[in-house]
Amino acid sequence: GLADKVSITEYSKPRSWRITRPTQDKDVLEEIVICTQGIISYKHLPPVLRAPQDHNAGKYLHQSVTITGLNEPLFAQAIENLAKIQSMFERYVDKNDFDRWIPSTYTTYPAIELKNRYFTYRNDDPQGLSVPLGEDVDPSGRLAALAGTDLFHSEDNVVIYRAKLASSTQLKIVRPCTMRVGDIVEVLLSLLLTPVKNGRFKMTPKLRGIALLDSKFTDVSIWSFCTGNVTSIHLHKGSIYETNHDIHQQTPRPKAEDRL
Repeated sequence: GLADKVSITEYSKPRSWRITRPTQDKDVLEEIVICTQGIISYKHLPPVLRAPQDHNAGKYLHQSVTITGLNEPLFAQAIENLAKIQSMFERYVDKNDFDRWIPSTYTTYPAIELKNRYFTYRNDDPQGLSVPLGEDVDPSGRLAALAGTDLFHSEDNVVIYRAKLASSTQLKIVRPCTMRVGDIVEVLLSLLLTPVKNGRFKMTPKLRGIALLDSKFTDVSIWSFCTGNVTSIHLHKGSIYETNHDIHQQTPRPKAEDRL
């Protein structure tokens, strides 16, 4: 099982527990990034065209996407595997201080919500490299202006966007605005156990990347999937990322990819 192949490692800056496994260099651990597929049921993605007036808002701003597999068995298995990983995290803190992660829902179907904040506290990662937000994320520069001296856009805040080329397993770089509700996508995520309010802890699925696999249903209401007006979706057991090495080069820490 997964527990036999990986370990949980605590990081101090920022404080979190992450799923890791050894590399060929035994002194180096790589954080595992997980792939799973579904349909976008909700999104809050760049570009950021309007930034809040409140200068303290930067620490809360994030991009997010929610995916569902409706009644697809592979997606149900992904949810089950997330619950198993949560059980691994649960052993590292007092069970009375643990807030359980539960799946989101889309109508009556399970869903997975993924988020990644735009900024990291400099105190949480004093040596971290600052990465430009880029025009696809912050075309006006208003988002960057909210960072001030306390926050910065780190490698850990980067989300990559790709689309599968037709009749190919290769991926091309796309803008975040390419993604639409109803698209079939593969997401990259990492799982972290992090402190929340009042000394409590919770497992958080963190968004690392989105690859557009199929947009032919984008203009069809997602309700059509539920009412049977569209043929069933097909989620693949293999990962589209496995044959695209540029993904590995741009993920924030050394990482490996597993299927959920």
